[in-house]
Amino acid sequence: MDTRRKIILAILVTVAVLVMALFFWFLFRPRAKLPPSGNINANANLNVNVEPVAPIPPPSKERQEQEKEYPLGLKQVAATFAERYGSYSSDQPNKNLEDLKPLMTLKMQNTARELIDAGQMSSAPVFVGYSSKALNSELLEISDTQATVKVQLQRVQYSGDNSGPRVFYQEMTLQFVKIGSDWRVDSLAVN
Repeated sequence: MDTRRKIILAILVTVAVLVMALFFWFLFRPRAKLPPSGNINANANLNVNVEPVAPIPPPSKERQEQEKEYPLGLKQVAATFAERYGSYSSDQPNKNLEDLKPLMTLKMQNTARELIDAGQMSSAPVFVGYSSKALNSELLEISDTQATVKVQLQRVQYSGDNSGPRVFYQEMTLQFVKIGSDWRVDSLAVN
């Protein structure tokens, strides 16, 4: 037998011994003792030190008044909607509108469908993209079932022509309708 075959044989024997050792270790390793089924006592010898959790105090009267004047859910929906509506990519031209459908009334969904059908959101030959960030929102008007919110946006336009990003600012005025406990966008205007 030449030296090369001896080395290969030694490696194979070593690997086989290691595999067998692991097999026997897994087969005969010590296992945790479990109580027989049916004899489990959930309260037996539990020495767990658990600090009681303090209840959350109710919101202050000032916070409750602020919530009545400008509901937190409305502010979040306005910012989310404006950011997503103002963000666009020619790679997926209708994705922003499709993502927003759950936040729209049927009237606004029809408006979005008309934008898509008119091709205003169609693909461009060169990449064009916009990203939008809500900077501020202002409640202009609110009732039990309707609200108007103005959202200030910082928008960045990206173009595939290597001209570099262009930063600009816009305002979006959103008309909301309350459906159940949710605020939905019924119409919008971009200034």
